[in-house]
Amino acid sequence: MLASVLAGLIIKKLGSRRVFVLGGWIYVVSLGLAAVATRPWQIAVAACLFVSVPVVSVWEAYTAVFVPDRLIGRVGAVSNFAAQSLVWIGILLVGFLADQFGAPAAVLCFTALLIPPAVAGHFARSLTLFETPLEQDEEYR
Repeated sequence: MLASVLAGLIIKKLGSRRVFVLGGWIYVVSLGLAAVATRPWQIAVAACLFVSVPVVSVWEAYTAVFVPDRLIGRVGAVSNFAAQSLVWIGILLVGFLADQFGAPAAVLCFTALLIPPAVAGHFARSLTLFETPLEQDEEYR
């Protein structure tokens, strides 16, 4: 609950695009730290609470505003299908990697997979949409 209260403040202070881009890098760093930490659950809790909530809030708010009502179900279904399709592949891959090289190595491999999307956040022209606060956008009104 604390994270949801803070999410709005974080987004207002930093801006939607910065929250989205920083979120990508914080995921990379926190997963990398979790791979080598003695108590990785603490890092995971902090990352989930203070990164996931603002990043998801930005994504969901812009989706709600810019996706037409008649398509919101389809967009949500495609997004969920893509995410859920990757889950079972990830579970199999991390299990194999952990068996072959150990759990820290497996988590570091997944950390490496998060780096390209984090870098892409700096160059993706479509993310310029996040530079305009929703309340200032014509679609929002």
